[in-house]
Amino acid sequence: MELVDIIDIKTELIGELSGGQQQRVLIAKALVSEPELLILDEPTTALDPEAREKFFGTLKDLNENRKVTIIIITHDIGTIGKYASRLLYLDKKLIFYGGFDDFCTSSEMANYFGEYSQHVICHRHDQKQ
Repeated sequence: MELVDIIDIKTELIGELSGGQQQRVLIAKALVSEPELLILDEPTTALDPEAREKFFGTLKDLNENRKVTIIIITHDIGTIGKYASRLLYLDKKLIFYGGFDDFCTSSEMANYFGEYSQHVICHRHDQKQ
């Protein structure tokens, strides 16, 4: 419960929790059995930006320190890119597989998304060139 920051809601009924709190409870439930693999489908949909960052940080910790392999299905490429060791981008076929830096410098991805969109996804618009 500490790991996913839900100790303060331990006596609440799940139906009384916010969407983000429910997500964290479900992740805690999955972690009880100490899995070697977690497959998460859009796990941050109900989370606000601050909770999303904390959640991804928790997953990164699980991956690095507890050696849990984590597969996340998400449309949030820009956020997940900071945490994922590898990206697999599918759109009816394999579009890209590799690291986030490779994704961000890929001319194929610039052509696929458009150069401006690629910079926004990769947060390159915040960096001085």
